[in-house]
Amino acid sequence: MSQENKKPSSRMRRFRGLPKQVSELVENESDRGAILILSAYVEEMIGLIVSEACTSEKLGEELLEFRKPAGDFSSKILLCEAFGLISPDEARAANCLRRIRNSAAHFDQKGRGFAVLFDSAQTAQQIKTFCECLNLGLNAEAPEGVRAGFVVATRLLTTKLSLRVFEVRRSIVPPTMKETANEWRSKMKDTEMGKLVSEAEEEAEQGKPEKLFDLMKKTSEVLKQVTGQVLEEMEARDEVLAEQDGADQPATALEAKPKGIKEPKSESEARSQ
Repeated sequence: MSQENKKPSSRMRRFRGLPKQVSELVENESDRGAILILSAYVEEMIGLIVSEACTSEKLGEELLEFRKPAGDFSSKILLCEAFGLISPDEARAANCLRRIRNSAAHFDQKGRGFAVLFDSAQTAQQIKTFCECLNLGLNAEAPEGVRAGFVVATRLLTTKLSLRVFEVRRSIVPPTMKETANEWRSKMKDTEMGKLVSEAEEEAEQGKPEKLFDLMKKTSEVLKQVTGQVLEEMEARDEVLAEQDGADQPATALEAKPKGIKEPKSESEARSQ
């Protein structure tokens, strides 16, 4: 089935109508509730991106289970960024939101207790950093303005993530080595190499594997030679790049010599004068 004609997954279907529902909930929620609802929505969107990138819906759902590789907010963000499903800026913004969520969800042991909402200077600074990750400014200091800035930033992040959801494609299951070998045989069957391999395999089936072993040995030797050549080329390239980097580097403070200052004479030169 092509990616364009694929059926929406059950997780994707659950998102239908959810943005409107979230907006209605946030309008009438407390500050703490607004933070928890919006961050939960973003976490679900990032989880959807992870799930949709898996080879199957079943594996995607399993990956997102509790204590599995993508079972928490932080892991979802890390996986998405590591596999290029979201940009580094989007990952930074999501991590900022995660930290704001954690502050609102837990009792602060450093003395703030439950005073971690929009009227908190520390939370306001976290939200300012969150906005900056999305190229937004936050000039408000009153709790109402901080809350409004938080909601706007979260909506912008969800818009970006929505585009990522539509971009993501399921990973393709790689063929087995047997399938790869059969495909190679099919492509090589009319070539000299293909004929040699076919003859060697036929003799091996008849209890005479010597020719096949010899062919495998020669193939291994050729691969070693090719690998060695590639490594030599890479080393030579790295040396050239290192020389170029060295030529472009300015002299250090110890190497640079002010104009008009002569090199100090060596001890032997001083004695000869």
